Amino acid sequence: MTNKEFIKALEKACACKTYYIKGGFGQRLTEDRKKKLISQYKYNKDREKKIMALDQYTFAFDCCGLVKGCIWNFMGDVTKIYGGASYEACGLKDVNEKGLFDLCKNISDDMTNIIPGEFLYMPGHCGVYLGDGKVAESTPSGKCGAQITSFNRVKWKAHAMLPFINYEEKDTKPALNLVLPAYYLREGSRGMNVYNLQRCLNSLGANLVTDGMFGPLTKKALINFQKECHIAQDGVYGPITQRELREAIK
Repeated sequence: MTNKEFIKALEKACACKTYYIKGGFGQRLTEDRKKKLISQYKYNKDREKKIMALDQYTFAFDCCGLVKGCIWNFMGDVTKIYGGASYEACGLKDVNEKGLFDLCKNISDDMTNIIPGEFLYMPGHCGVYLGDGKVAESTPSGKCGAQITSFNRVKWKAHAMLPFINYEEKDTKPALNLVLPAYYLREGSRGMNVYNLQRCLNSLGANLVTDGMFGPLTKKALINFQKECHIAQDGVYGPITQRELREAIK
């Protein structure tokens, strides 16, 4: 599988109806499959009511399961129990994110030269770089499942090449050169600081028009960021939010 084919498989998985479930690698959520996953993991058991409410055309993924499932040829086929994936295909065993990382080669913590299709790792989580500043990951954040996010959404510790992927090209997209805005900013604010705030939020997955005007959509995006940071969700850009944003866009 080339990195381009791998990326297409990841993008297809992210476009499917999915839900973040521990132990998920693309299983279609039949009643029996839900019960089995709930019985296997405490995380799932704690969310039993939500999981049992999902329909049978939803696919289950955790972070490493998204990577494994796509290497195992997940195709989003609702007529097949694993969406078309073949368990432990291509010589890849059913390992967790640290196990995947340990299998990788050319490990680096230099985030300025990443090839599309490379594995991204941080303790307890993983994803795959798609290029153009985007990442495929399955996370309980956002839409709670397989999704395409911004590279800057979290602080990745390393990137590396998966031995099951044939890498063909490098990502040539230039750095975003983000500027940390000064505070205070709130709904009704205007100017370059709001413009810089909008660019920073967009780098983290928002989709704002960078017009320098702090309207309802900018406020909503800021509240979503504050929620992910577990700080006061008031939609006001102050010193605490600035501190969190500084860390997020590094």
